[in-house]
Amino acid sequence: MTFSHPWALPLAALAAPVVLAYLHRLHRTKRAMSSAILFRAIKDARPASHRARSKLRHRLSLALMLIALLAALFALVGPHGSSQHGARVIVVLDRSASMATREGGGTIDRLAEAAEAAKGVVERTGDDDEVALVTAGGSPAIEVAPTRHHADVLAAIDAVVRRGAGGDNRDDAMAFSLADGLCRDDQRTSIVIASDGGVTVPPTKCRVQALPVGHAAANAGIAGLSARSIDGLGTYDVHLAVAATKPQKLDVTLTADGAIVDVIAFDIPASGQAERTVRETIDRGHLLVATIQGGDSLALDDRAEAPLASDGPVSVLLVTSKPQSLTAEALRVHPRVALDVAKPGALPSAAHDLIVVEDAPGAALPPATHVVALGVPIAGSPLSLGDKATSKGIVRWDYDAPYFRYVDLRDLIITNANVVTGGHAIADSASGPMIAMAPWGNRELVETGFSVDDTDLTLRAAFPNLMANFVDWSAPDSKTEPPRGVLSVAETQNAPRALPGTAVSTPSRWSDAPWLARLAVIVALLLLVLEQALAVRRKEQV
Repeated sequence: MTFSHPWALPLAALAAPVVLAYLHRLHRTKRAMSSAILFRAIKDARPASHRARSKLRHRLSLALMLIALLAALFALVGPHGSSQHGARVIVVLDRSASMATREGGGTIDRLAEAAEAAKGVVERTGDDDEVALVTAGGSPAIEVAPTRHHADVLAAIDAVVRRGAGGDNRDDAMAFSLADGLCRDDQRTSIVIASDGGVTVPPTKCRVQALPVGHAAANAGIAGLSARSIDGLGTYDVHLAVAATKPQKLDVTLTADGAIVDVIAFDIPASGQAERTVRETIDRGHLLVATIQGGDSLALDDRAEAPLASDGPVSVLLVTSKPQSLTAEALRVHPRVALDVAKPGALPSAAHDLIVVEDAPGAALPPATHVVALGVPIAGSPLSLGDKATSKGIVRWDYDAPYFRYVDLRDLIITNANVVTGGHAIADSASGPMIAMAPWGNRELVETGFSVDDTDLTLRAAFPNLMANFVDWSAPDSKTEPPRGVLSVAETQNAPRALPGTAVSTPSRWSDAPWLARLAVIVALLLLVLEQALAVRRKEQV
């Protein structure tokens, strides 16, 4: 057995005044009597000091009071059982961007509030219990592995708060995979989630408990920003998306290297989202900045930056046997493309910035920094076409990948496709990867599991956008890094949502006290009631 508050043990000295109180005899009030003969007959010859502390009276009452005192003291020192196999608590602390929301004009954000709640859970664990800390949002990580050194967990929580909130919850599955890996196969392990509800919690082996934080707070932020060069002469298509917690009108200011380019007006509907594509002439600059005037609950999404795309020409080789290729037409209309078309058996030797392959080449490809294979295998590449896909609809794609700007792959009709094996999946179906990318020597390769002729892609606005994205991606001086400061709509709208699992009780609740301490309090109260009953009975007998 161990004690939470051993400093309370010296309070046992309170037993001394209790015993003295039972030994002490009250002096009687002096009164005038007509005769003292009878009192002389029963006079106690002992000195007055001895008579004041006569023999111990009411022994049963004293015993009850002392036992009640000891029971109360036992409860105060906080006893709890010990074992070699305590409980394990895995704290998942959400540090996504919405956790930086400051509500009601306060100075404490949701992350700090969640951290305090998580620290309360850690402080209530027993000495034999293990505690771990996992962060979700941004880059998931195990901050502290399961340990009985709870001070390490408390220090790590403070360090997370100092780092601040940032990122989004797209990798929540990884965070809970890490947490689930720390679960033991027993009933004494739990995952405690401290979040505003933005996390997505998959099924886990151990039970889930919730520490919800946050209240509704007004906010508006930038949920999308990108710029595409149109003519190489300073004309750009700028795409902006804005999200808000309520319908409102707001302005977004565009600047390039500090000079104002335009002010874009938005009328946010009840859905909370709006987007616009505007054509701008930008005389100079390398960085486009979009700004919403602050004053709302979340500052992280009020300013976003995107690099301005390259203006230079891009040499493209299309390998196809088709006399009329829609891919060729989509590339020809791009003002920056210098297009060469070659048959699979007659490839040129000159280097290109981008090679697009519609038919399997009959020889090795010429030098190129970027290669796109549209549903055809390329010998010697790290990507290949695997089994036929039985479920061909795109269910996920990498929104941040430079090839998918302005491209919506939802509800794409695909009549024939293979699963792509190898590399990194950037678009998935229920059957497996449908588009993947991989480094290939000094080249970057993108492989699709379908040809454009086996889809309705060429009938969509997404097709020329996809080809234009491949051109921008392969430009010699392209800037393909994602924009900074752009948050997802869920983060920007920052509405607290319910968390799965049972709520974690607060430290002050009676149910949180160790069972030994609860039992001691009950015993003390029963003994005090019994002693009072004895006192009443004595008075009745007198």
